[in-house]
Amino acid sequence: MLTPLMYALLMKKSLVVRMLAGRTFYRFMDTVMIAIVVDNTFAVDMMYKERPTKISREMPIFFPHYMTPLMLAANYDNYEIVKLLISYGETLEIPHRPDCRCTKCRMLGDGSDCIERSANRLYAYRALCSHAFLLQSEIEDPILYAFLIARDLEKCQESDPDNAVLYAKMSEHVQQLPLALLNCCENAKEVMLMLTQKEGCRTAASSTLARLQLATDTKQKEFVANPRCFEVFQKLWMGNWDQKGNILTFLLLFFVVIGSFALGLNFLIEHYKYNVAVRDGQIVEQPFFMTSIKDALRYLYWAWFGYLDPERLEVIVGNYDPQGYESKHTIIQYAAEFLSALYYIILVVSLLNLMISIMATTAQSAIDNSKTEWQFVCCLLWSEYFGDCRALPPPICLPYLFLKGIIWVAEKLFTNVRASLTSVTFNLKD
Repeated sequence: MLTPLMYALLMKKSLVVRMLAGRTFYRFMDTVMIAIVVDNTFAVDMMYKERPTKISREMPIFFPHYMTPLMLAANYDNYEIVKLLISYGETLEIPHRPDCRCTKCRMLGDGSDCIERSANRLYAYRALCSHAFLLQSEIEDPILYAFLIARDLEKCQESDPDNAVLYAKMSEHVQQLPLALLNCCENAKEVMLMLTQKEGCRTAASSTLARLQLATDTKQKEFVANPRCFEVFQKLWMGNWDQKGNILTFLLLFFVVIGSFALGLNFLIEHYKYNVAVRDGQIVEQPFFMTSIKDALRYLYWAWFGYLDPERLEVIVGNYDPQGYESKHTIIQYAAEFLSALYYIILVVSLLNLMISIMATTAQSAIDNSKTEWQFVCCLLWSEYFGDCRALPPPICLPYLFLKGIIWVAEKLFTNVRASLTSVTFNLKD
């Protein structure tokens, strides 16, 4: 049943609303939320300003019991009312994902209504996706929160396929906020300032463009492929490109690396040169591929193009007694054969079949968004060369990789901070 104030709000009787807003608090929650629905900021302000200190927060009748005024205002994307409610101490509770296995979720999963929990989660995520909420001054970094929310929504789509379409729409909506803020940048300096923010990024992320690395990690393709972002990143990637000088530097480094490995492998195998063994009545000679510097260089060069045959690395020791028994380095031989077999299994059996199955469903999508996909992959590949050991050839990358491994272990052991939405608390001021 409607109260006089509710009726006045619905009928937009402004004089009656002004007279009753700060004086009647019967069914407070329903009245406030009706005022939010009709976009009456004055009524919401007066009711919160004049409310008694110990007013009971009864369950609403016209709205779901889990609905809160701030959640409703955020769902309506009403910036003024959201700001007003936050100033009065209202907060948003962060929902648990469908795949959450915490103690509370396990207890609720046994006896609670699954439809009610699903609806509560949808309304809560829709409120968190609201631009009116993310743009409040209490949210210090709306771009970071938008990325984290989008990542959580992607996981929600996987664990709750029944509502995947709704989660996809919310993800698309929240991803528009970073794009809008990026489009507000007027010059490259402002874009660089936005992309160099390090909050929320993993330790191993690029110190140059940490926020862009976070965007690629959370698959923000539209953000990465934005012309402003892509142009700045492309300029940084190109740098002071000198075609002749860089090619010569690459060739020099290439021959240093291939020469180092050729010397090492030749040093190990050249001692078996000219070794022969009698096998099944036939004479088997030591393969020549690593028995000289020239042959080792040739073999390693063609190995870059996939001509790597493990049988060519066979070591011929010889026969060790008059009866003709052949001596073998069994452990080395079996290890090489196992690695070769594993490589071919992964490459041919798994990846080839997976590629065929995926291409059938994703080819048209990739064609429709070819430019965005190409720019995103470009940024993804380029970002590997900023502060990443994969840009360094072996063995130079080993010390760097060892150091990063120590840092990663230290983070796991001594840090409880998790870069996920479920661990982020919104610092809303009273």
